Amino acid sequence: MKVSFDYDEENDIVYFYPNEKKVDFSVDYDDIILDISGNKVEGIEILNASEKFGKDEQEIKKMKKALSSIREAYMKVEYGLNSILVKVGFVASIPEIIKEGILIQVPIKKELMVAA
Repeated sequence: MKVSFDYDEENDIVYFYPNEKKVDFSVDYDDIILDISGNKVEGIEILNASEKFGKDEQEIKKMKKALSSIREAYMKVEYGLNSILVKVGFVASIPEIIKEGILIQVPIKKELMVAA
């Protein structure tokens, strides 16, 4: 599904969210924060985003430019018994039109939950 997005270039944080909802709690896992409302993921914040999408220094530099030029973004969430599988991606226009995506599997344990 297409989602809204914000990218903080200075802090290299990207946030994908389907709509504006109150967040009940967040799950923080390896610089990835899932915002939960009720029993559904309502947003995903990726810290050090260019490093999550890029593998080496050159790719990371390219990803910073791409993240600052996102044209559209998407997110798909699948719920498992002990994990949440989130697929996020985007289409950017700089340096050329590119499509990027990552798959994130977050194990759900009570100690990972933090108050929002």
